[in-house]
Amino acid sequence: ANQDGTVTVIDGAAKTATSISSVGSNLSQIAVNTTTDTIYVGNNTPFHTGIVVINGATGTITNTVSGSASWGVAVNSATNKIFVTNNFTTDNGYDDDTVTVIDGSNNSASVLPSPGEPQSVAINPVNNRVYVANYENSAVTVIDGTTNQAWTIAVGLNPSAIAVSASSNLVFVANRGSNSLSVIDPSQPFPTAPPTVAITSPSNGSVVSQTVTILATASSGLALAGVQFQLDGVNFGAQVTSPPYAISWDTTQTTDGSHIITAVAKDSAGTTATSSVTVTVANSAAGFAFTPQTNSSTSATVAPG
Repeated sequence: ANQDGTVTVIDGAAKTATSISSVGSNLSQIAVNTTTDTIYVGNNTPFHTGIVVINGATGTITNTVSGSASWGVAVNSATNKIFVTNNFTTDNGYDDDTVTVIDGSNNSASVLPSPGEPQSVAINPVNNRVYVANYENSAVTVIDGTTNQAWTIAVGLNPSAIAVSASSNLVFVANRGSNSLSVIDPSQPFPTAPPTVAITSPSNGSVVSQTVTILATASSGLALAGVQFQLDGVNFGAQVTSPPYAISWDTTQTTDGSHIITAVAKDSAGTTATSSVTVTVANSAAGFAFTPQTNSSTSATVAPG
């Protein structure tokens, strides 16, 4: 995979090279499914929209799987699953810290969170676990390739490269920031922190009117399935499956008075956590009645409200 947007194909027997052009720009890592003879090429151009799929037999581009700027690419030929790390630079730092999981049979994709600038990715086909080096938060995300459940393991500072030993199943992580090597033993159980959730807006005890945005933050040791908002104990809208966890609320469709907003976070194992706030809806102006007496010259001025 070349920075000029081409892919070089080398014939190992003849020691000759050909080129596949128009693949993209600023290409990053590349991986091959040796079972299907399909090549997957990452693209690290900010805001780029896809992983390029190449037919290995013909050298032709067959598809582009939609996604964000990609860095690392790894393939499990046994399950025909492709794992791609996504991050790109913005004015505020790195954004869209996720892992795209592609089903090679139909090129459908799902997205998992992997916060902290995910870079290299490696797969152990024996236990079907995926390991992602997160450079910024000095941790490795471990993904169960069957269920997409995820754990987080602390390693050295700024892990940038990762590999799995085919003989021992040990995982080796090169930590650029601390000049060290972390070794993960997959036979050890991984801790699974329960999900947490907090409603950040509106605040507890506030008065709301018209249309407001309900916003929550959530995290989990496993992959987070999503956040379901509730109004007075009843589900409000569809489950929000990716951040930002937010939903719009037209309070004019709700009676004035006190109401309870709840956010329910659920991880991939079904474990939940809740957070609630109580707010007061106030859309109707305070009313008044003024009726002059019959045959009277009485008058009055009443201030609005």
